[in-house]
Amino acid sequence: MLTSSGLLRNLLLTIALVGSASAVTLDTACPNTGISDTMIAIGGAPEGNHTTFCVSSFGWSNGWFATTNPGTAPDNANINLLGDSAQYLSYTTDSGSVGMWLTPTLSSGTSTGSTFTVATAVHKIDDNQAESVITNGDVNITINSKVVRNNIRMTFTILNLLDSTITNLQIVQYLNYFSYGSTNPDLGTMTYQKVPTLEDTMVDGLWVGSQNDGNVLIREGGVCGGPGTAGCSTPDAHDIGAPEDVIADIYAGSFNGVDSAPMNAAGALAWNLGDLQSLESTQFTVELVPEPGTTSMLLFGAAGLLVWSRRLRKRA
Repeated sequence: MLTSSGLLRNLLLTIALVGSASAVTLDTACPNTGISDTMIAIGGAPEGNHTTFCVSSFGWSNGWFATTNPGTAPDNANINLLGDSAQYLSYTTDSGSVGMWLTPTLSSGTSTGSTFTVATAVHKIDDNQAESVITNGDVNITINSKVVRNNIRMTFTILNLLDSTITNLQIVQYLNYFSYGSTNPDLGTMTYQKVPTLEDTMVDGLWVGSQNDGNVLIREGGVCGGPGTAGCSTPDAHDIGAPEDVIADIYAGSFNGVDSAPMNAAGALAWNLGDLQSLESTQFTVELVPEPGTTSMLLFGAAGLLVWSRRLRKRA
């Protein structure tokens, strides 16, 4: 005989799964990296200093654009700034320990073995905001992605579907960011330092800086996060290194605490969220803050001056 909480849990899971069938679609602005999921673009027009974000139903995002018509990979390789922004969730139930990526595929095409499925495919709430729901039977996760001042805030609402308490809940934010585009993965440096937040504060996070050496398209970017619907807090652990090394550390639950590494570098930030009672939910926020680097701004300015001078010559 089911308890009232068990009935509610089953109802929530049924609601999540019913009506979840939707065609897999790929926004024409987003890179085709092989992820078998709906992916849409949100944010300003991908030109000038505006930034467009491509987000999937699983919270995975790829492709921060600052030029017109990003197109499909590999055509957009030079302007594809983000190798991966992906989340890893771990917790303990009465049946044992669980640890898995939210996304089934990373941008390298590597399968993560995730058992999360799409309950509600990612869809636009407006031009700057999208939402989806995924589930693995233990938890439902509602993922809200919102572009704020050309940066993105992603809020994950985690609902415990079990009749028992989930303990040792931890969320890890994984980041691989190409400041010169994905065709130049070895330029720049990733550091663990104070990064700007959308709340105009500075909090410990990951920052990818650029070498001011005249290369085209230099964009700096950072990531932070923490419990709640907005804002960032100091993580409990962090990791920086080659992508394969960081991913291995995430699986092992052991973070190296390195503060700087040259590209091709990746990083991870981990927060411990404690316990989650049956049918209780908690929220977690990730803020991804890419910003124009000095050289890129100079290049934009030089291009404008060139167009202006040509117009003057034509008038003359």
